[in-house]
Amino acid sequence: MKKIFDAIVLGGGISGLVAAFNQQKKGKTVLLLEASNRFGGVIQTVIKEGYRLEQGPNSILTNVELHELIKELGIEGKIRKNEAIASTRYLLFKNMPLKMKPSWALLSSGFLKLGMAWAFLTERFRKKGALEEESIANFIRRRLNADILNRMINPLVTGVYAGDPEKLSLRSTFKKLYAMEQDYGSLVKAMFNRDKNSHKREAMSFKGGLATLTNTLAEKLGEHALLNTHVTTVESMEKGFKIRYNQGGIEKVVKSKEVISTLPPTVFGSICNMIDEPLQKELEAIEYAPMLLVYLGYPKASIGQALNGFGYLIPQQEKQPYLGGIWTSTIFPEVAPEEMELFTLFVGGVNNKAVVANIEESIEKAKMVFERHMQITSNPTFQSHYLHERAIPQFNLGYYKLMEKVDLAEKKYKGLKISGNWRSGVAIGDCVAGNVL
Repeated sequence: MKKIFDAIVLGGGISGLVAAFNQQKKGKTVLLLEASNRFGGVIQTVIKEGYRLEQGPNSILTNVELHELIKELGIEGKIRKNEAIASTRYLLFKNMPLKMKPSWALLSSGFLKLGMAWAFLTERFRKKGALEEESIANFIRRRLNADILNRMINPLVTGVYAGDPEKLSLRSTFKKLYAMEQDYGSLVKAMFNRDKNSHKREAMSFKGGLATLTNTLAEKLGEHALLNTHVTTVESMEKGFKIRYNQGGIEKVVKSKEVISTLPPTVFGSICNMIDEPLQKELEAIEYAPMLLVYLGYPKASIGQALNGFGYLIPQQEKQPYLGGIWTSTIFPEVAPEEMELFTLFVGGVNNKAVVANIEESIEKAKMVFERHMQITSNPTFQSHYLHERAIPQFNLGYYKLMEKVDLAEKKYKGLKISGNWRSGVAIGDCVAGNVL
């Protein structure tokens, strides 16, 4: 194998695969190095007892860049989506899944309060915030009110970040909300002035699961993507970079004009001589939310709750032992055997890190309450789980300043690009958009 490349990509998750693919499209010589024995990172599709499980993201919310990538890869014909179901969402309210579409049930449930409607009607008259940065919680209380925060925004934050809105930075997470106030002085005004031609975002998967996307990318890279390669050092030279890695017990050295790292921040900081010690310590201090995915299969006849939606999220004030559940086989029927339904529960998050040390107990608590919420009358005939100890990076207050320091490191060393979900955003679409280099 050659020793000098135009670009070397570190990490074979979705960010690294997209970065390498785009460099290859430009005609550059590329080498991707992945430490594990498979590509895909957190995207992992497995088959167990006739059920198809996603041991990471359950579906993809598309954006323009992802849509274009799918076209380039030639896998449009493998797309699976259920628009009517995916657009129907529920929230748990008073121990019952409540549909979030205008209806008499929603109006009569007590979920909506007069003060919530008044907050939306008067939002446009509130002054623009003066703080350089504020938490999501503070922003929503300031522009709307506490009920909207607790009943609507809190579960949304849970669904995306499994995080705490009191700690998460608005400008680093919900950037569009931040921009709406900056540009229009009001969320309501911004909504009326939004681009009607913007790309419609849809929840989707593929025939064979989400791994179809990452597997196809890996196939396009072919022999230029290597597994079981443990990078030990990344050094800056006068012109380019030197990378040492271990493969099968043999140390190898390669050089490149560019290095694109999609490694976790702690890993890259420890092997790269371009990251100084103070910055490395800040990167190591980035908080991550753990996530335990619990998969449950039940006979259709045993389920009392109507399955006519994507699933539901749970506001923190409901004080439940899990964060929400997806009605997986309702969205994608092929993931479960006939006459069976598959559900995916999410347990953990930044406010329940104890889940890592109490897996079995956490599963039992969540399952028992879930069966009550869904009016299920039998035990599951299928059960499995998967734990991500460091699932989702938390873009807490001060995060944008940390990213500015990473920007400076990139500018200091020509050809260095630092990427990954902790840089571009946690959604798959964000990872794709952030690596169209």
